[in-house]
Amino acid sequence: MKNIFPTALLFLVASSLGAQNIDDAWRLNTRNVTGTARSMAMANAFGALGGDQSAISTNPAGIAVYRTSEIGMTMSLTYDNANTNYNDLKANDDKVSVPFNQIGFVSTYKPLRDNKTGLISSSFGIAYNRTADFNQNTKINVNPRASNENTLLNAYQTGSEGTHYNNLSLYNYAAYKTYLLNPLPGNDSYYFTSYE
Repeated sequence: MKNIFPTALLFLVASSLGAQNIDDAWRLNTRNVTGTARSMAMANAFGALGGDQSAISTNPAGIAVYRTSEIGMTMSLTYDNANTNYNDLKANDDKVSVPFNQIGFVSTYKPLRDNKTGLISSSFGIAYNRTADFNQNTKINVNPRASNENTLLNAYQTGSEGTHYNNLSLYNYAAYKTYLLNPLPGNDSYYFTSYE
């Protein structure tokens, strides 16, 4: 009986928590086709085939196929374009970047080239593979005179009206303590924002 109350309290607290949503899960779990140019041409199928530096991250045993040492680097050219429309004010932002998709090194050592038994060869590899790119720019045009009624701070001000600052809710009190909300002179229950 003693454990029922803490368990129920923990369940209630846990059910009210929130973090990422389904959009974040999709965005963070989607892997882009990156790696060496050879691997991208084969839709990253070298995890099963081996013999490519991109396969080191998915199947390290694939470097056993190497017969010689190799140093590799693959760069790409990306162009991102973001268009926004906020209250009929349109904005456009372009970004061009040249990131490294893959950098790697594989060293193969063959003690005896004609050896058919025992240690035939050994390989060591290290590689960097880019799996996703979240580097993005977004620009929004805002008319300050038209948008001061649409801010989160305005919502805090509306929620605080008629309430003394000692009785404000948690978020409104945090806005008050950080001087984002200020009481009107001579009236502790009505506020103006620092934006005003």
